[in-house]
Amino acid sequence: MANTFTKSAAFGKALDMRLAIKSEAEILRDDFMVSEFRGNGKVTLTDATITGLGNYSSSAGYPVGAVTLTQTDYTLAMDRAHKFNVNRFDAEKTGVDNLMKQLGVIFVDEQVAPEIDAYVFSKTYSVAKSMTGQVIEKTDEDAIANNSYKLLNQLFTNCWSVVGFETELVAFVDFKVFTDLMNTTEITRRLQVENFKRGEMDTKVNVINGVKIIPVPDARMKTTYDFNSGETTFGFAKKSSAINIGALVLPRKRSVQLVKEQCYTKYFAPQDDQNGDNHQTLYHLHYDGLVRKSRKNTIFALTYGNKTTTPSNQSGT
Repeated sequence: MANTFTKSAAFGKALDMRLAIKSEAEILRDDFMVSEFRGNGKVTLTDATITGLGNYSSSAGYPVGAVTLTQTDYTLAMDRAHKFNVNRFDAEKTGVDNLMKQLGVIFVDEQVAPEIDAYVFSKTYSVAKSMTGQVIEKTDEDAIANNSYKLLNQLFTNCWSVVGFETELVAFVDFKVFTDLMNTTEITRRLQVENFKRGEMDTKVNVINGVKIIPVPDARMKTTYDFNSGETTFGFAKKSSAINIGALVLPRKRSVQLVKEQCYTKYFAPQDDQNGDNHQTLYHLHYDGLVRKSRKNTIFALTYGNKTTTPSNQSGT
């Protein structure tokens, strides 16, 4: 059993590191002021409120202000899990070394990272939508063509007007907006490339007017999703009512806070399977994108509908 524990710990750490690389929302992960994970998806966050400056007096000295620390308990909304088995003989037939590790990587790349992004970005959009004047709504993708740079700059300006120009912003964009942005002639004089760290990997990102531009696969940038229970259907899918999120612009810190509690990932070898002869992986993750009430006014979005076309034969025959 000790050997099983060692393998499970290493396996879980490897999958968590992979997730940090493959999830675009990972850059919103911020453990600052996360004081405690209490199990079962419960987390305590601390807010600090500090009074402003007062007048210094040569006789009385420093005016005494106050620091108020408020601790708030949250239950992370998403409690997600998956168990998969591979028969020992089927695994041997593949001839693949460390097959379960490879399957775990595929699982994180194709299922876990996309779901976290879809959930966090759709929730971020819903926060912007709940406020007044923080979403630019366009009818279809034709409204984006040759217009993405102008629209993004409008979002930047709207955000800076709230948080100040010195605040680091990030822009998550879908690939239609990203492609149009990269083809815009105005961009050539203003585009910079900077180093950016994702998990343990250094990468490059495009920067416009100081804002990091993060392209996100289109399937993860919809306004609303169904997250399936796993009773009959697994994973997630956009709802029929969903439209496209072209861009989300917000401060990188202290607006949307990705919080994850990676539960102990378990791996059991076939000799530990009491009901069969299978390799088994059990994966469990609590996560959420938390937004403080005081920061809802710092999130801005661009949406557009799906392009509609009129068929040449309108009778449909």
